[in-house]
Amino acid sequence: DDRGVTRYFTLSSSPTEDHLLVTTRILKSSFKLKLGSLKIGSVVKMRGPWGDFVLRQAQDEKDTTPRVFLSGGIGVTPFRSMLRYAADKKLKLPITFFASYKTPGDILYKEEFEKITLANNSIKIITTLTRPEGTGWKGETGRISDELLKKHLDSSKKNLYYIAGPDSMVEALLKLLISLKIPEKQIKTDGFPGY
Repeated sequence: DDRGVTRYFTLSSSPTEDHLLVTTRILKSSFKLKLGSLKIGSVVKMRGPWGDFVLRQAQDEKDTTPRVFLSGGIGVTPFRSMLRYAADKKLKLPITFFASYKTPGDILYKEEFEKITLANNSIKIITTLTRPEGTGWKGETGRISDELLKKHLDSSKKNLYYIAGPDSMVEALLKLLISLKIPEKQIKTDGFPGY
């Protein structure tokens, strides 16, 4: 298509797994249609990985600085990798993951995340919906906000924050954290510009 034959993907697999996994929204672009039609054994060319949106210092088992993950929609992708890693390595790293979706049908990795939280009591996942009407949803509603963070976090000042999702959401959450006096050195962002 007019964007060429190359795309950037965030790995959603963990270094503890023996395969590479990417998570993508199902769109009808010619690239996605081709990607979806590949057969086992098809040859693809890959480069990377690049970037520094990783679970900082998590290899140090003495590091217990709480992590707070904030995502919207497909922004869950890097957090699936980090949560799987923390669970597989049995890290006693406090992680609170806030995931925002429109409807219950948009929630990604629901069953896997439930298993992770059952196996590791250091990990807590809060899912919020922006369009819960008529779905029977009993959980949190609305966007990730100051009120939602305060409700589920003991303290906001000492945490390391990770934000991933659409650029507009990443920018809004970054502004929110800065307004809460969180130092920028404690915030990592990963936006998805045009999907």
